[in-house]
Amino acid sequence: MHIIIDNMVVRRALLAEGDVDFSPVREKLFDKALKLVYGGKLLEEYCTNREVRAMVLRLDQSGGARAYDNARVISRTKAIKKSGLCRSNDAHIIALAQESGARLLCSTDKTLHRDFTNRDLISGPRGKVYQGHLHLPMLQRYCDACRRQSTRT
Repeated sequence: MHIIIDNMVVRRALLAEGDVDFSPVREKLFDKALKLVYGGKLLEEYCTNREVRAMVLRLDQSGGARAYDNARVISRTKAIKKSGLCRSNDAHIIALAQESGARLLCSTDKTLHRDFTNRDLISGPRGKVYQGHLHLPMLQRYCDACRRQSTRT
């Protein structure tokens, strides 16, 4: 299943192998239990760090990441901003979730968490947020549910 990693924690999630809070996300990506999605402004943010860009490219080449059309994500971002529903400065994350169907966010931004779990912005199913090692059981349940779903199809 798809995951969006907020730029604020992407270095910890992708590069810091021993990070107690975010290395489980990295492990799930490399085990192919999760697939990173990116596009629009988030792609621009990832590309500002050479190591992050290289890791995303590595994941992309191995099937562990997927890019979404920048123009479509940017167009959705504009519509979300215009709606006034998004309280954070991360409408691009909400747009990417809508475009990709990703319902799992890795982030420590509380305002973004409220937006990501707002059913007026993300529904069918609602978004879930992984914030650190205390959410490891939720991450495991999410990955297990995704595995069961993929074996049915």
